[in-house]
Amino acid sequence: MSALSFLTPLGALVALAGLLPLGFFTLRERRAKQVRDTLGLTDPGAGRTLLIALAAVSILTGIAAAQPVIDRAQARQERADAEVLFVFDTTRSMYASAGAGEPTRFDRARRIARDIRAALPQVRAGVGSLTDRALPHLFPTIDGSTFRSTLARSIAIERPPPSSYSRLATDLNGLAAVGRQGYFLPETRKRLLIVLTDGETEGVRAELPAAFRKARIRTIFVHVWRANESIFLTSRPEPDYRSDPQSRETLARFAAAVEGTTFSEDESATIVERAQAELGEGPTRSRSQRDLLALMPYLTLAAVLPLGLIIGRRNLPNTELTLHRLKASI
Repeated sequence: MSALSFLTPLGALVALAGLLPLGFFTLRERRAKQVRDTLGLTDPGAGRTLLIALAAVSILTGIAAAQPVIDRAQARQERADAEVLFVFDTTRSMYASAGAGEPTRFDRARRIARDIRAALPQVRAGVGSLTDRALPHLFPTIDGSTFRSTLARSIAIERPPPSSYSRLATDLNGLAAVGRQGYFLPETRKRLLIVLTDGETEGVRAELPAAFRKARIRTIFVHVWRANESIFLTSRPEPDYRSDPQSRETLARFAAAVEGTTFSEDESATIVERAQAELGEGPTRSRSQRDLLALMPYLTLAAVLPLGLIIGRRNLPNTELTLHRLKASI
């Protein structure tokens, strides 16, 4: 059931700022009424219209400042025993593409992740990034909209940059932090890591497989790479970058070291099948997923209508001044 709430209820005090112009306008209208009564003129009604418009702007702005939201929370089933973490290579080589204006490796990696995530709706999913170290951006959640928003807004190439610039900025050994630093909940029995990278990395070190075995992490590497790609930050390719034709073999060695699997970026359906096989079947539980509809933009837009009326009236002759001039001429 939907429920109305306010994120910043004290923001409604903004409406008090409208009391001052309302007070001045009311005094002005009283003086104008006295002049009209003295001259025997009828009330044109414009004053009441502006008074209502001023009050509407004040009230709507105050409510908008309180940030009202409708919580359309729905119960949905989620796996109680499984989580998946998508880790994206965010080094500079992920800018590479087939040509200027073509999708970059990073763009393609995000698309692949969205497709895989959509195929696992009951599994909590998180997001991380990797340069020469791994960083969490979103811990596993059942909320698909939060996952998509994180992909679109919270991760980007070299944000943050690697801690040091060596010949290769990517170091997949940095994934050892996923096993050591609690990226998965302790009670999660089935932990799946999906790494999307071009594979242009340093060699395997013993710390990575040791950390993955201890943390019981299953791994899928997605090789986001095509031959003859270059980095096009302008219309011309960067002359200092060269794709590594050995990257697929390097990635295969990493997969073998952690008892994982490697797929090319064009095998999305097979990757989904493998992920489903790794996660298998398991118990589910009901979880309420918040779905907040923000009303502030609509209230702000509604306040524009009476505000437009007030601004339009400013260009009309000053009623009170006109009445005083008329009185003086009689």
